[in-house]
Amino acid sequence: MADSKLLGPALVALILVVVGSALYARSCVFNAGNYSDPRRPRYADAFAPARNATAPVEFKLTTLNYQFAYEEKRRAVIDLLRADPRFSGSDAYALQEMDSGSVRAIAEELHLNYVYYPARIHPTTNREFGNAVLTPWPIKDDWKLLLPHLRPTNEQRIAVAAKLAVGPRSVRVYSVHLATIQSTRHRIDQASVVLSDSFAHCPSYVLVAGDFNTLLDRKPVAKPFQAAGFLWITEDGKPTTRGFLKGGYDQIFAFGFTPLASATVGSDVEVSDHFPISGRFRFADDEATCPKPPAEAAS
Repeated sequence: MADSKLLGPALVALILVVVGSALYARSCVFNAGNYSDPRRPRYADAFAPARNATAPVEFKLTTLNYQFAYEEKRRAVIDLLRADPRFSGSDAYALQEMDSGSVRAIAEELHLNYVYYPARIHPTTNREFGNAVLTPWPIKDDWKLLLPHLRPTNEQRIAVAAKLAVGPRSVRVYSVHLATIQSTRHRIDQASVVLSDSFAHCPSYVLVAGDFNTLLDRKPVAKPFQAAGFLWITEDGKPTTRGFLKGGYDQIFAFGFTPLASATVGSDVEVSDHFPISGRFRFADDEATCPKPPAEAAS
């Protein structure tokens, strides 16, 4: 019979080996699902009718993390974005956790132009998982930003940028999805990639919106944006998710705009585990300027 004194440590060692091997294998599978090419896969199409070239006075943005783009919720999402006056008629929609089929279906039915980049194949659904920008305005350029610091499961997160021709003005919209299981420092690093990109593409009006996963670190993540001259539209901290860990996960930052009201949070809407959020803005100046890196803004 085996020595009982050795059985305990041997069993623990065996369990550690098995668990470690499983986690390693899981991380390899997750990593294999990442799309690390910043140029593809890319999906885009145009369903919006031609727009008047006259510059509008106001601009409306809606952001929504549509949880895993579940097909059974698609009709409710379309109806929400079409008929709810808080979110319908937006000049841009920043959507997260999307797949290509859902983005196209929403854009086609609402007569919007769109661009979509998946970050990866998600193991929960075995479908694409990424961010999109939808708009009735022409999309003149678009790109994907790979965010640093993979999750412990090696999952890639991204931001998607779209340059819109809003009459004679250029408006850049970023649809952002930061990681959940990360330190505040890592989340700031991810947000800083988006912020740095805004310095490189100007002059332009800029809106950064999406799921920042900022349950406990809203202010540290927002601080670099504020230092660069962005207005924090969701600063009041209203909960943007339902459930036990509800909090202010989703954010909107604006540059070159004057907000007409605080952000509207659809806390009564049940199409996702996140609530839709909208912001209404007035173009602040006749000509856009450039966000300033925080060190320059402080000088």
